[in-house]
Amino acid sequence: MYHVFPFRPSDSWKKVPNILIYTGRRFHTALYNDIRCLLRSLLGADSYTIYHLQHEHISAMPWEDNCELVVIATQQVSDWGELVGK
Repeated sequence: MYHVFPFRPSDSWKKVPNILIYTGRRFHTALYNDIRCLLRSLLGADSYTIYHLQHEHISAMPWEDNCELVVIATQQVSDWGELVGK
């Protein structure tokens, strides 16, 4: 049995939403990979693009416009608040 779905050009050109994972001032690759793997298993591998948000890029990059979710995985959440509040 075959299913035919109508082609919608606007859907085919949509940008995949971003999820950012912030792991603190230090670049914690293992923690990032664990969270990324968990999110991909829950949300689907192709549903979102997942990036590791580095500390230096919080106030320097225009990530807020293209982001659906920010995961803050650090014990020092105050560092995040200080930077975003600038």
